[in-house]
Amino acid sequence: MKSKFTLGFIAGATAALTIVVAGLTTVKLAIINPIERREDWIEENRKKANRKRISR
Repeated sequence: MKSKFTLGFIAGATAALTIVVAGLTTVKLAIINPIERREDWIEENRKKANRKRISR
């Protein structure tokens, strides 16, 4: 009886941990990465604008 409980507990803990990791990965891919890409794009455009301003 004890071994069934232990195996069930380990399986449940593993499943819960997997769900948490999947959720965090989804949040990172759906929310955090697009924000970082947008910030990089803004910075790149700012650099281009400064080069154009200086070249004129």
